Amino acid sequence: MRGRLLYIVGASGVGKDSVLNWVKAHLPKDAHVHFCKRAITRPANAGAETHESLTTQEFASALNHGEFAMHWQAHGLDYGIRNTIHDQLAMGTTVVVSGSRAYLPTLYQRFPSAEIIQIVANPQILRARLEARAREDAKAIDERLARAAAFVVPSNLSIHEISNDGAIEVAGQALLNRITQPSSTSALG
Repeated sequence: MRGRLLYIVGASGVGKDSVLNWVKAHLPKDAHVHFCKRAITRPANAGAETHESLTTQEFASALNHGEFAMHWQAHGLDYGIRNTIHDQLAMGTTVVVSGSRAYLPTLYQRFPSAEIIQIVANPQILRARLEARAREDAKAIDERLARAAAFVVPSNLSIHEISNDGAIEVAGQALLNRITQPSSTSALG
């Protein structure tokens, strides 16, 4: 049996990490689910997610040695998913990756049966969340909101959307249900 790859995307401020953390806390103990840890070129204590912190040079070396099954750049950082994802999928595990919307065309070339889930929120909620984080000035927030609004799902891709406009439990339960349901797609090749 082959596993499922669920690729989770969402614009800055939608609460993707919060929803994923809720799911991890409520996942049944017997679920065969693996949440990939991303390798990122940022300090280990920066950001809400636990990640593998790499310098730009370490990341480039790993990339040159073919150590990543997936890699992309976003917001001036490099992101990678280690090749161990292939072992997890071969064991029949459901694998969850927190990814980038810009990587979607490449994702489908490498993992054609991947299931894409996009966490969304209305623009007013996005703005309020970004302002509350206080990491960026108003211009940078406007730029993030413009990018979120401009994103168009490529016509050849099917994406399941989960709204995170309300209580985290609602979006979290919707994602948990999606992760634990049997696949509606063919096995990964």
